[in-house]
Amino acid sequence: MRRLLHDDLSFQGPYDRFNSASDFINAITQLSGLIKTLEKRNVLVNGQDVCTIYDLVPVNDATNVIMAELYHVADDKITSIRLIFDTVTFSAIF
Repeated sequence: MRRLLHDDLSFQGPYDRFNSASDFINAITQLSGLIKTLEKRNVLVNGQDVCTIYDLVPVNDATNVIMAELYHVADDKITSIRLIFDTVTFSAIF
């Protein structure tokens, strides 16, 4: 995954903001033990912008969390990610 990210990746989500691919990778690595799988619902493309909608399926019995990620791609690298989800549903996976 790292090879797809621009070094100066801009990430913005409900809880975190990062300005480097390394910080983003560290954050998702810490969450990986809580996630059983991600189930893709839809992918929408408009030029260099991509929106992926998916269900995050937690390892515990909590409700799945529907998420949307908005990506901007330049020079074959993801330069920005905007993550959108319901924080109340997400907090139940902890």
